[in-house]
Amino acid sequence: MTGQEFSEVDFDLLADYVGGALDGTPEEAVVARRIAEEPTWAQAHAALVEATGSVEASLVAWGESAEPMPAEVADRIATALEQQPQRPALSAVPDESAGPRRTARRARRRLPRGLPRRRSPPASRRWPASG
Repeated sequence: MTGQEFSEVDFDLLADYVGGALDGTPEEAVVARRIAEEPTWAQAHAALVEATGSVEASLVAWGESAEPMPAEVADRIATALEQQPQRPALSAVPDESAGPRRTARRARRRLPRGLPRRRSPPASRRWPASG
């Protein structure tokens, strides 16, 4: 099979169709019609479906058995993990030792969106009077 045989076929569109990316879209019907009515699209579709099935079967066979990790690599990873400093677990409870300001800021972040976080001062207090 050569590209010249299917020079009028949109392979990207056809691949999307075969892969299911066009399901439920107007393009799905257009591609299905072209496959049904145009021999080059029908041949390209059949070839792509066959090739896709072959690749899927190869990938399934390849993934059936996992390659074992070399012992040297496993040892290096274990050593690196052992050398990492222990980090404290995250807590949803505010740290009281952080002081009232940090605790209040954390609590303020938990307000639902859309609620005012603080009241704005009246307009007369925002800007110094001019003139």
